[in-house]
Amino acid sequence: MDWSEVYDVHISGVELAATGGRNLVMFILLSIDFMIIQTVIRIVGINRTIQEGVAVAGKDPEMAFRLGRRATPKLAEMALDENNDIDFRIKTIEALGMIGDSGGASALVELLADKELHTAATASLVIIGHFESLFLGIKHDNPLVRRGSVAALGRLEDSIANEILAEAIRDSDSGVRQFAHQAIGRIAHPSDIPLLQHGLNDENIDVRFAALKQFSNFSSDNAMHAVISAVDDKSAGIRRLAVEILARYPNSAVVPVLARAMQDSDSEVAAAAKRSIEHLESLVKGGAI
Repeated sequence: MDWSEVYDVHISGVELAATGGRNLVMFILLSIDFMIIQTVIRIVGINRTIQEGVAVAGKDPEMAFRLGRRATPKLAEMALDENNDIDFRIKTIEALGMIGDSGGASALVELLADKELHTAATASLVIIGHFESLFLGIKHDNPLVRRGSVAALGRLEDSIANEILAEAIRDSDSGVRQFAHQAIGRIAHPSDIPLLQHGLNDENIDVRFAALKQFSNFSSDNAMHAVISAVDDKSAGIRRLAVEILARYPNSAVVPVLARAMQDSDSEVAAAAKRSIEHLESLVKGGAI
């Protein structure tokens, strides 16, 4: 089969026995070959342009945005290559985020394991917003990857993520649990208060503190009673935060709790309780409540 058959070129009315006919057929076939060669050259040129653009994208993420998804595989490869310097890899990670192609999400999840790339990878994962990759990241063996995946999910502020975050608050790594509570608080759905209450009983003080801090985003009675329970925490720092948050709840139930906290053995807790009571009193006098 020759090129005239491949390209469905039909030649009629030309006698091959004639010299002119043979020359015409040869000219047509050569023209087809020339077009094919031109096409191949153009494809090679396009690929070279993409490769050059990807190389520039390591310094200029906006170039990657103009290239689009065609650049994703190469950028992901460059970001994962430990032979490249950190600054270059960070720029490449930023470029993947600007493109927004979910095809680069799996590479970004793996890059969460690198402390120097962790923040940039988390930010790009938020921009891409590929839930499936983040769900897989939360089940990763490396706690740094799990932390980054949880943090990214929280910034997406989607209620779909809460089912996964409900598992993350029971993670073996305290950092993952801490980020999970922060993510839940950022979403601030009333149905998630029991998840934050679970954090108030965590053995790790940082996790308890993170869980308690999220109650600043809630105003229900359920939230108020959870905060009241934290006033008896063994950590003075948590007790202080609890009495400070109670100032946000203009409810008569918090007054005796704050009055008792004014007698706390820790002077900072006692002072914070006094300020909260004074704040509530000012609201009453001002007619706000």
